[in-house]
Formats: sequence, structure tokens, C-alpha cells
Amino acid sequence: DDSLLDVWMVTEVPKRTSGKYGMSQFEPMNPIAANLAQNRQLRHFKQTSFYNYGFLPQTWSDPSQVNRILNIKGDNGPLDVVDISDRQ
Repeated sequence: DDSLLDVWMVTEVPKRTSGKYGMSQFEPMNPIAANLAQNRQLRHFKQTSFYNYGFLPQTWSDPSQVNRILNIKGDNGPLDVVDISDRQ
């Protein structure tokens, strides 16, 4: 069954863009919102993204757990994902 292989992601930074958006972790319904600098302007990456960047919904990276391979703790947010497909 091919449907078992489907994974849905939420894209925060679409391919070929540089604006930073992110999940508002502490707001109701966790909306995607602009990542603003102190001057209230949209933050930007230094380069245009060559991939879709986002997260896997209904996941969580536990800060009390250490990854056995990378030897780092979770960041208290959903699991990050990078989509390197041809889709935008």
C-alpha cells in the first residue's frame, strides 16, 4: 500500500525564497507566522533556499532526550524536515 509511505510536512520556507516564517509554538492552533526582527521587519536568510524547509506536524523533539547518533538534545519543537524534491 503506497499510502503508508506518504508523509505530510508544513513548509515554513518555500524553495527559491529567503523570508523566514515559522510555527508559532505558543499561540492557539500554532499558526505559521513571519519571523520578525526587533525592527518588526521580516527576517531573511542570506541566500535563497534551494529546498523546502519545514516540520512534521504532530511530532516533538524532546529536550530531555539526547540523540544517540548526533549526541545533541531536542529543541522542544516539531521535527525539522528538508524537502529536496522538484516541487515548490
